[in-house]
Amino acid sequence: MEKLISIVVPVYNKAKYLHQCLDSLINLDIDKETLEVICVDDLSSDGSLEIMNDYSREYDFIKVIPLEENSGSPSRPRNIGFEEAKGKYLALLDADDWLDSKGFPKLLLQMEENGADIGFGQSYKHTNKNITKLGAFTSYKKENQLVPYEIDKIFRAVGPPGKIFKRSIVIDNNIKFEHMAFGEDKLFFTELISKCENASMTNEAVYHVNRHAENVSLVRGTSILEKAAINLTLLRKIMKLEIPQSAKKSILSRMVEVDFMRRFFHTKTFLASLEKDKYYKIFGEVVQTFSENGLNIEDYIEIDKFKNIYRLFNTNKANLEEYLEYLVVEGHKSFYVENGVVHQRFPSKFSGLNDVTAECFAVYGGTHYLNGDFYEIIHFYKEPQVDINGVYMSKISDESKQQSIKYKIEDNKIYIRTNDLKFNEDAGINLRIAYDGFKSILVNSSLPNASETYQQKRQNFKVEFKQRSEKSLLPADSYISVLPQYIVAVKDINTYLDEDFKNISPKRFKAGTRISIDDTVKSQRGTPRLKTKEGYIISANKKLVKELTDDLIGGYVFEVPKEVKIIRKCKLYESVSFKTDPLRTLEPGEIMKVNDIVYTKKLTPRLVVGENIYMTANLDYVEAIY
Repeated sequence: MEKLISIVVPVYNKAKYLHQCLDSLINLDIDKETLEVICVDDLSSDGSLEIMNDYSREYDFIKVIPLEENSGSPSRPRNIGFEEAKGKYLALLDADDWLDSKGFPKLLLQMEENGADIGFGQSYKHTNKNITKLGAFTSYKKENQLVPYEIDKIFRAVGPPGKIFKRSIVIDNNIKFEHMAFGEDKLFFTELISKCENASMTNEAVYHVNRHAENVSLVRGTSILEKAAINLTLLRKIMKLEIPQSAKKSILSRMVEVDFMRRFFHTKTFLASLEKDKYYKIFGEVVQTFSENGLNIEDYIEIDKFKNIYRLFNTNKANLEEYLEYLVVEGHKSFYVENGVVHQRFPSKFSGLNDVTAECFAVYGGTHYLNGDFYEIIHFYKEPQVDINGVYMSKISDESKQQSIKYKIEDNKIYIRTNDLKFNEDAGINLRIAYDGFKSILVNSSLPNASETYQQKRQNFKVEFKQRSEKSLLPADSYISVLPQYIVAVKDINTYLDEDFKNISPKRFKAGTRISIDDTVKSQRGTPRLKTKEGYIISANKKLVKELTDDLIGGYVFEVPKEVKIIRKCKLYESVSFKTDPLRTLEPGEIMKVNDIVYTKKLTPRLVVGENIYMTANLDYVEAIY
């Protein structure tokens, strides 16, 4: 029987996740006679090849291709898989991810029935903390006969998740993955989507992305400046692609706004950098690249706050850096309502810039007794062109669990019968407003505030409805209650063998230690506790431990390397805080052996390179060697 679909799985040292990945393929609701799975092993050294071979011996639709040399990226394994594939359609699956057993086959059938060149389905990102939708604009409805490169924002999701495509498009146009340290997906899928003529879309779950903290990515150690340099190379390559002009306009707009503004300037890493001149130099080359190709970069900037960034880049870089603080730093943000629209407030020196507004903003208005019934009221503030499409309950921290709610709108208020606010499972919920097709927001617990004197506490909190409990709960603000990826001990802390802290363990964590967390638990009185990967129970009190979030990890060495190479002068200290006199200056090219990573009270990582000797972990200064 001819193969309908070939799924290519590039593998390099993913033994920990391979069973979940391959089991998801076995469990696909599809005739296995029509399925082909091609696993390409990139010379794994952790037992991955043995696992794949075991599956291949048991399931004849699974084929394993071992490479004799490590290629250093998924590009070559993917290309080899495509060359070997026999299926009418192709899909890529990373070895640490998994496919949805029902949604993936449904999208494939939908494509086959409608003659689609490419199909887009819903992808979900799974972290230790939550489950969120990826690229909702690619999969917010069920529809066919779409022109793929004209789907709004389509080029803002240029990776494998949630995509199925015809093999003939790849082969006939000789589209291949280039070997790159970063960005090979962007180039491949830009060309692929632009060469397809007919697309299907579904809002069914199709692909699940593993972004748990312990799953180390190849690109995590790549600094923002390194990524920007690669993106500049990609920009020049994409400029030369022979693709429809509307497709080129969309992808170039994505690169300017997302790659060279949102992830480049619009970051805490840029604000904290001592090498801002390098950022400005790269962006100057971006502007020059547009000019050399007869294009005006301003024509590719659509969002007002990014228009402002470009204007300040050209006129006043000191003001640009201050302006970015108001966009990025939570404590600098303030908002107000005018004519039914929420605006961000900036100092008067920025009054000549474009106004920055929220397309839609919603606030919970409480329970009201009206005409003999109880109603939940949501006040909304929106720009005139925005259309409200629906109201949903979603499980707190899990967007994959969602239910629609009946509602009515009157005078910029949404009315929901209180009795309709019932979720299908035992879980706390958020309220979510859907608007303009694929967009959505969570309902806030309060209106914005723009006081110049005071900052409103918990201004950005989203309204949460949690099930009532008879247990007494200590104030949530004092404890970490949502599962974190990692925490850092800010003081020396004990570990215990039980949630009530009756049985102390000999294990003790020193201040500054990073601790992997497996679960959140509670004592019999309801006090939040944290369970470590090793099974110890520790305090969740924020006076003793702090959560290590993704924005703090960015730009620093995260996993303990064997050594680091000095790439910019830095110093050795005898204190984690760097408040003592430096021991000596390290010169570029020096190699330092690393013993551990510890954290300051402000959660800045430091490398331990000797007994009580510390140095920076900033990737602008060091290159990790694993």
